[in-house]
Amino acid sequence: MSTDGPKKSLSASHDRISRRKLLASMGVAGVSLALGASLVQDSRHGGAGEEGGGVSMGSTIQKLTLQSLREDASLQEDSIVSTFGCFRAGDGGAATYAIVRADEPEDGGSVISLMNGLQAHLLPTHSINYKLFGAVGDGENDDGVQIKKAHDYANKAGLPVDNRSGEFWIKDTHLITIQTDVQWGMTKFHIDESYNTASPRFQVIGSNKSIPVKLDADAKAALLAKL
Repeated sequence: MSTDGPKKSLSASHDRISRRKLLASMGVAGVSLALGASLVQDSRHGGAGEEGGGVSMGSTIQKLTLQSLREDASLQEDSIVSTFGCFRAGDGGAATYAIVRADEPEDGGSVISLMNGLQAHLLPTHSINYKLFGAVGDGENDDGVQIKKAHDYANKAGLPVDNRSGEFWIKDTHLITIQTDVQWGMTKFHIDESYNTASPRFQVIGSNKSIPVKLDADAKAALLAKL
């Protein structure tokens, strides 16, 4: 009985997983260095790769916005796609993604579902901002939804949130958890108080569990004096 078929299938699956892990770990700079001068601007013009069982890096594609990335039915697995913005070029939502075949939960920023069973996975970056996760800032959208997702991803990845400008409207969103460094600069938040509850909009908590601290009367007095 021949076992060539299953072995080939397993090998192909392993190659896809290896490529996905490699792309996710290298980051934007690493992928660019690996591709080098052979990068092209459209997948129809070929790609860069390595023969002899090496990792195929696909090609680099440039898109103006995240929306145009979502609408491109010609994208192929293992491509690298760079965008110039989320809703429009230069709006702060520029990012670089690896195109993979996966079905991970979409969060609008680090994992974005595309056509043909593909997903765009955010390549490692130095910091996160709210436009990267689709915050609109038009006074109608509840930007708290996207802001919360941005912080959730930043907390999980151990990345700072660097969002130094823009206006955002937070409506019925609560418990936006902050566990990493944040730079807000001139950012403005408009809070719709008609949605207020006992839960705060933002909460700053440590990544470790809290522990009880017992102080005697003298220690309490010393602590209060310093405050």
